[in-house]
Amino acid sequence: MKIPNTRPMRTILFILLATLSVSANAQLWERADQRSEIVSMKNALPVGGGRWAVMGPAGVGGDHFISVYNSDGSLAWEVVSPYAGDQNMGQVVLMPDSGLLCAGGYDGCAYFGPESRVTRYASDGTVLWEREIYPLNGVPLTMAAKGPISHVAAASPDSVYIMDLDGNVTGGFPVPTSEYVNGMVWASDSTLYMGRGTDLMLVGMDGTQLATAPVSYIEDMHWDGQELLVIRGDSVCRFTSDLDPLGCIFLPGVDSQTDNGFITSGNGLYVNTANGLYELDTNGVPSLAFPWPGLTNLTTTSCAVRNGTALAVGNTNIIGRNTG
Repeated sequence: MKIPNTRPMRTILFILLATLSVSANAQLWERADQRSEIVSMKNALPVGGGRWAVMGPAGVGGDHFISVYNSDGSLAWEVVSPYAGDQNMGQVVLMPDSGLLCAGGYDGCAYFGPESRVTRYASDGTVLWEREIYPLNGVPLTMAAKGPISHVAAASPDSVYIMDLDGNVTGGFPVPTSEYVNGMVWASDSTLYMGRGTDLMLVGMDGTQLATAPVSYIEDMHWDGQELLVIRGDSVCRFTSDLDPLGCIFLPGVDSQTDNGFITSGNGLYVNTANGLYELDTNGVPSLAFPWPGLTNLTTTSCAVRNGTALAVGNTNIIGRNTG
């Protein structure tokens, strides 16, 4: 009896197993967080030492958290606070020393404020300083921006505060309530790009308007030192340093129910949308890096990228209970 040649079959099986192995190793680790009643992961940042920071609200009592994970997924340090630090109700930004700057209003669960707090954390979680701020009209702080050299900024919809790196308020200005600040990024150490009402503005540290351009509501902004990129509606729009328009390019997957925004990255420029992670080339043209998993009740809210590795965060809603 002739024994059949099984070498081709073994070769095919080896290729299949190798393919599955590569696919399995593409996801390094996964972690689910339930806490008490609800947890909602809103944003992620790459911090020093190969670590990742995740932000969002936890529980039903107005608590917000910053969790920093090691590269293997173990928890490095965490802070839970009643001061909001997630998108739309506060903000956490990455500092040049891999520390974090958090600005947000007091969340008493049923109400906000009136006091707000700005906190600067070292890369190991040590609190370097905290400052309480009372915005002009009692509207809590909703955003923050790191300065390129010696300043940081924190803002509510009607007030902007300029602080030095030790947390001392060195300037600021009110904003008319009709304009409503909805975005902010430093242009230089003495000027800021801001979304105010239906205008995109370049302003000085006293609020003086240096340049303007009409826009609809701004989702997010990114300044690369040469051009300002703005996510506006379903497009990425480019502007010169003086806010002269350079054109807009359609961005697939933008969804008003999703936190669309530029992703903090050690290399390249990325945008998170409802359906996936897009990389932008030097002309602002997007290409899909990879889609988000199409799992039932799963929403990917943000991502961070460093050295070719991505950390995605999101939420799963099962019978009214959220797991981050």
